[in-house]
Amino acid sequence: MKKYPFTVSKRRKNKHGIQVWQIRFQYNLKSYGFTVNGSKSDAIKKGLAHYQDVINGFVSDPSNVTFKQYWADTFNDLHISNLDHSTRTEYHGNFSRYFEKPLGNLKLKNIKPLHINNLLNDMRKKGLAESTIGIAYAYLHKAFNDAVKNELIARNPMMKIVKPKAKLTKSDNFTPVSSEVINQFLDYAKVNHSDYYPAIAFDWFTGLRRQEILALTFDNIDIDNATVEISQVVEPKMRPYPFFKSTAKTDVTLRTHHLSEDAVEILSLRKLLNDSEPNPKHYVFTSDNAQNKYGLIHIDQLSRVFKKIVRALNLPEDFTFHSARHQVATDLHRLGANPKDIQEHLGHSTITTTMNMYTHTTDETKKNTAGLLNERFSNE
Repeated sequence: MKKYPFTVSKRRKNKHGIQVWQIRFQYNLKSYGFTVNGSKSDAIKKGLAHYQDVINGFVSDPSNVTFKQYWADTFNDLHISNLDHSTRTEYHGNFSRYFEKPLGNLKLKNIKPLHINNLLNDMRKKGLAESTIGIAYAYLHKAFNDAVKNELIARNPMMKIVKPKAKLTKSDNFTPVSSEVINQFLDYAKVNHSDYYPAIAFDWFTGLRRQEILALTFDNIDIDNATVEISQVVEPKMRPYPFFKSTAKTDVTLRTHHLSEDAVEILSLRKLLNDSEPNPKHYVFTSDNAQNKYGLIHIDQLSRVFKKIVRALNLPEDFTFHSARHQVATDLHRLGANPKDIQEHLGHSTITTTMNMYTHTTDETKKNTAGLLNERFSNE
């Protein structure tokens, strides 16, 4: 067996299914370690190159690396570069806006909880939302955690930082509506916004995300089994529109979604109309007014139309396209659906998201809960 001046150990695969390898060696009584994604031969090649750089003096003592150097090189290569475009943009945007000035020139090993607390408090003084500060906290926690795993620092300074708690948002304050209001909403959409009605109605009947609905193709539909395959999403931040991602927010979102009779009826009609056109379209929810090669409805325009209907019917201003998703979860919960089934239906990564954010109580459910107490000591 060929020997190398370093050890190569197998680590768990990353979330994209790519094998990760740990490289470790010592030189001049100093320890070096890093991870490589790919095959074992890739790891060995990079290990040899890195080892050669160390003995030639091209690589400085890893314990002296600054936070900026670590973020731009090691952390970027091992974590950020594997993420999708929008998430990479968020990571780098957070670094340049919030992290670079207070932390960038500090040695990674010298950063203390005091530095982090000062950074987060400065964000608060600037009036930033706790949810934004929470995202910064999460990114820093991940960055320092990876530094610990790669033996660049002994402990994560974020472990002594209190995690920011986001305040209730308009979405959290969502109030469920009655079936009468939903029917009124759909009737108005059908008459006044016929191009957008199918997508809006499909949202009410399924609880799918905008990005999932607009990315549906006719190949995804199985009318006979009343299912659709959620295999891609529209990325709203990418230009030119539409830009599709084959992976969604979580692995759970790549799923088979079971449909109600109302949802099947919408898809059946869309397919029937599409089949009768001289040039059938690939995507389900299109519009003759769309300004792209697919004829696909723009995700922002769909939200604007939804907001117009909200105003026309004098519904609360905080009622958005996403509110229909809350409504579906709440109605399923009220009708006795199993929380785990609701989670899988909506494509949430954890059941905590389902229970904390989407199952809102109603007067009816509160009365039913109180009524159960009457049965505790009954003889029946």
